[in-house]
Amino acid sequence: MPAIKLAKEDDGFSRLIENYLRELFDERNVSDLQRKKLWKFYYDELSQGVANGYNPSLENYDPALANSLKYNISEFSAFKETSFRKQLEGMLTKNGKIIPWSKFKEKALAVSGDYNKRWLKSEYHHTVATANMAGKFKDFEANQDLYPNLKYVTVGDKRVRQKHENWDGLILPINHPWWKKHLPPNDWGCRCGVEPSDEEKSNVIPEGDVKSGFANNPAQTGEVFKDITYKEGLSDLEQDNATAMANKMFREEPATRAYIKSQRKEIKLWGRENLIGSTIKHKSLENPIGFNVSGLKEFANQPYKFEVEKLKILKNIQSVVKDSKYLGSRSIQDNVMLRRSHILEIDVKEEKSWLVLRELKNGEVFLYSISDGVKITKGLK
Repeated sequence: MPAIKLAKEDDGFSRLIENYLRELFDERNVSDLQRKKLWKFYYDELSQGVANGYNPSLENYDPALANSLKYNISEFSAFKETSFRKQLEGMLTKNGKIIPWSKFKEKALAVSGDYNKRWLKSEYHHTVATANMAGKFKDFEANQDLYPNLKYVTVGDKRVRQKHENWDGLILPINHPWWKKHLPPNDWGCRCGVEPSDEEKSNVIPEGDVKSGFANNPAQTGEVFKDITYKEGLSDLEQDNATAMANKMFREEPATRAYIKSQRKEIKLWGRENLIGSTIKHKSLENPIGFNVSGLKEFANQPYKFEVEKLKILKNIQSVVKDSKYLGSRSIQDNVMLRRSHILEIDVKEEKSWLVLRELKNGEVFLYSISDGVKITKGLK
């Protein structure tokens, strides 16, 4: 497994941390520029871990899954930077007075050793292992007609955790819900794995829950870190700011821009071929919901947190609309063709999103857009 740059005491990173600490001490604040530089370092290290574990050379490689895993890394990096900065801010004073630079630097570098060396190294190796397992699970799914089951296996030495040892040899169908929360790695440094099997499934599942944050099937969730522990201790505002930075920085990555461009093109093409001329019904609307070219274009181009989910939403639009909650409407005053917009609330990756519909003067209703901003729900009637 490739060593990360921190293991080589990278001079560029040392300068980055020195500048980060100096600015916080002198200005009592860290500029957006310094924050973005640290985010970029975390993101580059961990997204390389994704690439090392899950890359286009794999037979069943899915660009959407890779992009989703890297978005999760973007969020993780933003919360890691925010948590690191908050820890440092708490060290600036003692008994209400600013401590000397030499004392602050000494304490701050100790914290940096945890965040930026020891913990980051563990996070990198976990990223590689998780991304690798996502790729394996995709292969298992592709070959389940030959091998319908999976077997949990350990490396069989004294370092294996007792709970994991209890699962060794367990055989369950690939689509069994147990794999949603027990696919390795199941802890930091976990070396367990799974392998395809055509053996008879086990009759008994040993008891034992996975440690919080590791109950994850990355091939299904699109996440490396199911729970981001760095959120702990952050205020709602700090979390919102971290999420905003993650979204902005991730979208600015060249690979992300290229992916989003191809994704939007595919959305518009698929929608034109499969949805134009069709309608679906929502129980709270008098008229059915239709689809037109301008609405599909807006839906595709609208900035959205879960960009990789857009095409999935569109391809499952009938069930998505059926399960959605109607929140209300608002009048559109400045357009002679439009009467009002309607908002449907949906769940995407366990978070709220909203479909925007537009009603014409003649009563026809069309899908118009999708949003992850809660402001869109304000002022509805």
